[in-house]
Amino acid sequence: MKLDLDRIREHQQRLENHPLLTTDVITTREQLAIFMEHHVYCVWDFMSLVKKLQQLVAPSTVPWFASQYTKNGCARLINSIILDEESDQFGDRYVSHFDLYIEAMREIGADPQPVLDFVRNVTVKGLFESMEVVPAASRAFMESTFGFINTEEPCVIASAFAFGRETVIPGMYMNMVKRLGITEQEAPKFYAWLNRHIEVDSGDHGPASIILVDTFCNNDGSKIRLSQQAAHKAIDDKIAFWDSVRLLIHKL
Repeated sequence: MKLDLDRIREHQQRLENHPLLTTDVITTREQLAIFMEHHVYCVWDFMSLVKKLQQLVAPSTVPWFASQYTKNGCARLINSIILDEESDQFGDRYVSHFDLYIEAMREIGADPQPVLDFVRNVTVKGLFESMEVVPAASRAFMESTFGFINTEEPCVIASAFAFGRETVIPGMYMNMVKRLGITEQEAPKFYAWLNRHIEVDSGDHGPASIILVDTFCNNDGSKIRLSQQAAHKAIDDKIAFWDSVRLLIHKL
């Protein structure tokens, strides 16, 4: 028994063809700002998903012990993603992709203060208490993300990561920005974020993330079924998120 990648791929095509990003739903900077003010929470909670995977495949321990996931490349995959996401190099500076997205929001005219306040509150109040002020669409998506994490089931977490996040190439974001006529000179930080994610997601990360799922499943039928369900749920939750944001934009 193996994952039905064809079924997952069909499901992903619904996401990649979502009208929020593939049609003229977003036609103004104001509408793009609304999208970014919601999407930034997805940028933030991605890090908790990948950090959880790092704990599983390349844990930080003292004394150090070699990871069993080194030989098949899984440890390298997660460590390389963490390296880029937390401390990527752009020119002569180092910046996390979350912080770069915050800078991109300011270029577009979106307000990053609510998400910055949220992150600050998490350190004081905890995650779920702080989520009360998060916009409903983003809150539902984050609850889903941390729901996967809290299963403590490696194959489920890896599947949500691989099929709900890592293999969905953000080239459609770039097409949306170009339709709006926003040039790289006007929004260099936004273009830097987009180009970097197109580069890494269309490279080794996507195929390697599927190997990670297979590794955790280890030919176990019950785990394969859990992973299949998690893949479809992760994609459905992203579609629901975009559906909600699309409705918000239509109300303008």
